[in-house]
Amino acid sequence: AGGQNGLAAVEQLHGGHTGEIFIRRPPTFPVSLTRDGGELGLVLKYDTLGASIYIELIEERAPAAVRDAGLAIGDRIVSVNGMRGTSEELLREMQRCTTLELQVSRLPR
Repeated sequence: AGGQNGLAAVEQLHGGHTGEIFIRRPPTFPVSLTRDGGELGLVLKYDTLGASIYIELIEERAPAAVRDAGLAIGDRIVSVNGMRGTSEELLREMQRCTTLELQVSRLPR
């Protein structure tokens, strides 16, 4: 609110003042991967009630196509093959398909 940090904004609002809060989602970008019968070499973390999958680690043994796809630790997979849903549904789609069209979000660093 007004360029203030979160605590100052809350204190201002609590004092009877009004303000605006803007929430901006991180940008997304597409990533295409093809699994050639093996694993992707990604260590993924997710909450069963969440709507994304967190990339915790890209293993050194990951195929070159995965290492070169532009993914980074901390990215979130938000869609798989055009499907959005719970993190469990996204994971099932990733396991089911050999061709993966991902939408990935990344927080600004």
